[in-house]
Amino acid sequence: MEKNDFVEINYTGRLSNGMVFDTTYEEVAENEGLDEDVDYKPKKVVVGAGHVVEGLDEDMMNAEVDEEREITVPPSKGFGEYDEDKVRGFSKREFEKKYNENPRRGMRVNVEGKPGTIISTVGGMVRVDFNHPLAGEELDYEYIIERKIEEVDEKIKALISLYAEKLEGEDFEISFDDSIIEIDVPKHASYDPSWLMLKQNLCSDIIKYTDGEKVRLVEEYTSREEGIKSEMIDENIEFDNVEEMSDEMEEVVQEVNKNEEEGEEKNKEEN
Repeated sequence: MEKNDFVEINYTGRLSNGMVFDTTYEEVAENEGLDEDVDYKPKKVVVGAGHVVEGLDEDMMNAEVDEEREITVPPSKGFGEYDEDKVRGFSKREFEKKYNENPRRGMRVNVEGKPGTIISTVGGMVRVDFNHPLAGEELDYEYIIERKIEEVDEKIKALISLYAEKLEGEDFEISFDDSIIEIDVPKHASYDPSWLMLKQNLCSDIIKYTDGEKVRLVEEYTSREEGIKSEMIDENIEFDNVEEMSDEMEEVVQEVNKNEEEGEEKNKEEN
């Protein structure tokens, strides 16, 4: 493979003790008791673009399609060396007050925008480790490049899926007009606040990895939907995270659509 090639890969990653920490195989995930809510399937990535750990990324440039490979990735090219300076202490009282959480050992938290793991709650102190959970670990990968992706529309959909975890590239319609790439954005993406933050970088990468000179995003809004959004903002409805806000907005719009459809059906029957 070469840098910037789009490929579809299957892999399993294990720690030195044999424990599986990541896989694309559903059967392996079931056997290892991994998260049942994850959709285990081949992953589409750009070689050399940092979509997988550095050591695996580099090795893929020496791989061929259908070649089964095994590598060991050192911490420096995996999730980093373990850094004691990334362990910080917080007052338990202030922690509970600021984050409205009852801290307990092993809890994953987000402190000042940084993800971390609580490693102890001794006395009045909470110690949080901001190292990656796999920092300092050697990683053993078994992987195979299933195929090289050639079609431009599939490359674009792969980039969408890589950028937006909650969105599926297959839900987007892609069309081409000479050097202009037009992307029809599905309605549910418009309700996802993260879409607003990622789409500029996404469009830059689409231009970078294709022959397109311009990307046109087509998003449709109705006055009714804009009114719903404004009403929710005016009422100061609060959410714990952007996913909750996105889900709530979509549920409200769906309920309005349902009520209007029922009203139309009722009017037809009366007439």
